[in-house]
Amino acid sequence: MDWHGIDWAVPVFEVVMLGLPVYGFITFYRRLKRGVLKKSRAFRRYALLVITPLILYVLLFFALVGFEELTAIGVITEGLARSLPILVGLGLAIWLASILVFGVALVFIRIPPSQPDE
Repeated sequence: MDWHGIDWAVPVFEVVMLGLPVYGFITFYRRLKRGVLKKSRAFRRYALLVITPLILYVLLFFALVGFEELTAIGVITEGLARSLPILVGLGLAIWLASILVFGVALVFIRIPPSQPDE
């Protein structure tokens, strides 16, 4: 007996993988311009933020596999199982492209010098 309620994970993952890099870019760009973050720290945080949905999706999938093995209830549909390598590859490609774009943007960002304390 298969449970088809888990099929919502794929569209949610796709939307988050496309929307989160844009949100992160805008957020970290603004924080850099205000002088709240340094470039290296912003780059590390951005890379971690953008890879987070991919890590969570893989962990969810393997948690469902473990649940399926323990309970003998078919939780993972065939479509979800077949889409895992495609979605992981797509997620890695989006992650790599987005951190490259953010890295290039970091090169061109001019940060105003901080005011000395008087």
